[in-house]
Amino acid sequence: MSPKVEDLRRQFQPPQLAGEIAANLETELVKSEVGRFSDGEISVQIFESIRGADVFVIQSLCAPVHDNIMELLIVIDALRRASARSITAVVPYYGYARQDRKSQPREPITAKLLANLITAAGGFTGSHHRLARAPPNPRIL
Repeated sequence: MSPKVEDLRRQFQPPQLAGEIAANLETELVKSEVGRFSDGEISVQIFESIRGADVFVIQSLCAPVHDNIMELLIVIDALRRASARSITAVVPYYGYARQDRKSQPREPITAKLLANLITAAGGFTGSHHRLARAPPNPRIL
C-alpha cells in the first residue's frame, strides 16, 4: 500500500526543517509569504531586505509536485530580483528523481530538466516556504 498524499506532505514538510537549520546556523527565518490569487496563480512576498545576502530556500518537491515546483521557481525569481548575493535551493525530496536517465529511446531525462529549470531561475547562484539567511561564515556540523 502506498502512503497517502497527506502522509508524504507531513514527512517532507520544509517549515520545521527550515526552522531547525536556521537555529543550527544561529540565524532567523526571512519573513515571507506564499499565497494564491483567486485563479490559482502563486503569489510571493518577501517582507525584508535580502540585498547582498546568501539565501537558502527549503522546498520539497513532493505532492502536489507541480505546485511545489512552481512555488520554488517563483520564490527563487523573487529572491534574485531582490538582489540576493547567492541563492541555494535545498530540496529534501526531489520530485522526478526516478527519471534521471533514459531507459528507452526518445525518453526525457526529467530530473535533469527540473535541475536546469531551477538553475535558470537562479537557484544555485554564488529554494508555505521558509527562507533562511546564512551568517557570514556558516558552518554545519
